[in-house]
Amino acid sequence: MSLYCGHAFALLLLGSNFALAWESASVDPLREAERLEALAEQLAECNGTGEPPTTRPLCYKGKGSVLGLTEQLQITVNSYANGVGLVDVVGTGIVALKCKDRPLVKNGQDLNVTLGHCVKNLEIKTLKYCSDTDNVMLTVRQQLVPIPVDATLARVNCSS
Repeated sequence: MSLYCGHAFALLLLGSNFALAWESASVDPLREAERLEALAEQLAECNGTGEPPTTRPLCYKGKGSVLGLTEQLQITVNSYANGVGLVDVVGTGIVALKCKDRPLVKNGQDLNVTLGHCVKNLEIKTLKYCSDTDNVMLTVRQQLVPIPVDATLARVNCSS
């Protein structure tokens, strides 16, 4: 899943804007502490281990930002039963991402989506389904960006 996924080629396309952001990307300890505090608050609000609604498709959408750059992300649950399913992961913004019919496994709140070869240089640090609020919590780290990106994906109408 990419809130900043892509390869070196895509970063070259970003040109001077990314270079300027990267030069100022040394991790500010205060800013990182604030990010971690906000993440801890979000995760504390993530309650419930229930199953997602049975409506299909089921869509969750949100955005994350780092270094002034923003990525929109949508997860579409195409099928799901007994803790396993298939999802589409689509991202727009810095780098386009289109992962179709990727395997999903749910264990309690934790979600595991196997992205395979549709994305490179990306690590999903946190992916949780919060059944009490019907949201998805996400933290990703793109290898070429030094700061993880956090996002809450809210349930939306799939046509939006």
